[in-house]
Amino acid sequence: MIALVRPAFAVPQQAGDVRYLQAAGVLVMPFDTTSGRVSFAIVSRIGNGTGGPVLQTHWVFYAADCRHLADVFVGLTEVDTVVVDPTRLQGQTQTVNPSVNHPQGPTVDLSGERGVVIVTALGTSGQVLPQIVGGWTIADPGTGASFGGAAVGISADGTLPDPTLLAGGIRIPTFDPTTLTNSQVILIGLESDGGELHPITRASAALGGAHVCCAASVTDNLEVSTSIPDVCFDCVGFAAFTPALASAGETALLPDGVALTTAGFVRLAACRSASGRDETALVGTGDTEQFLVVLHGQSVGRFGFAVTGKYSRATLD
Repeated sequence: MIALVRPAFAVPQQAGDVRYLQAAGVLVMPFDTTSGRVSFAIVSRIGNGTGGPVLQTHWVFYAADCRHLADVFVGLTEVDTVVVDPTRLQGQTQTVNPSVNHPQGPTVDLSGERGVVIVTALGTSGQVLPQIVGGWTIADPGTGASFGGAAVGISADGTLPDPTLLAGGIRIPTFDPTTLTNSQVILIGLESDGGELHPITRASAALGGAHVCCAASVTDNLEVSTSIPDVCFDCVGFAAFTPALASAGETALLPDGVALTTAGFVRLAACRSASGRDETALVGTGDTEQFLVVLHGQSVGRFGFAVTGKYSRATLD
């Protein structure tokens, strides 16, 4: 017997979706140099085959509590690559003939800080160009453990992704937390006021002074879901998955009394931020263009990786 099955196709992505597999105009990466940790970021210009002038990449570092820490410009030729250490941050340009990298400006040391770096690729007229890819890592030399991943391409042209991507919630996968030796869930709120993208900076009294709050639940590998307290953060949130994995003074997504002893995920939904005067709205639906990026860095012993929170708007047709 031959059965003909109609193939399933995901709903086509809109132009403003997150760019996981293509070059982007704006990249988002976390960094962490607290408690002896070491961070690096790498960005490559993969070009469009036309050569042309040096591409200016604007690197802006924000602390988790929203402080603007530093910004530098790094020039990239058509197929150039740069590795940036937040504790030795310096601008750079490159001459083509001869091919030489030239440091520019003072060196900035962001030791003891953690937050997000937003990298924007700018053309000669200031337009955002989708020509860069990248990656990041956070390591603890004391334990030899590290995790990292690809930079999140948050935009092709400087506009944020369609906020309806958030309507189905964000799912944050994890290995069995009882097997992990390190865990950092990193929550990043982004907004645009017509210029370059930056973190969500407004606090909301209705959210207890936080900038973003999301309803949350945890699901195990038997598909059993349990509600957990709302997850709230300022510009960038850093939290362990469970209290047992949290460092001194660090918060955890799962509260005491809620256990996850299998692989699974946390789901964030109905995320809200300040909008207008003394009001809140779902992220991206208020008076400002907004979006959310979530990452989970996790390691077992010295071996680790980071997974991005997954959006679930797409359906099968």
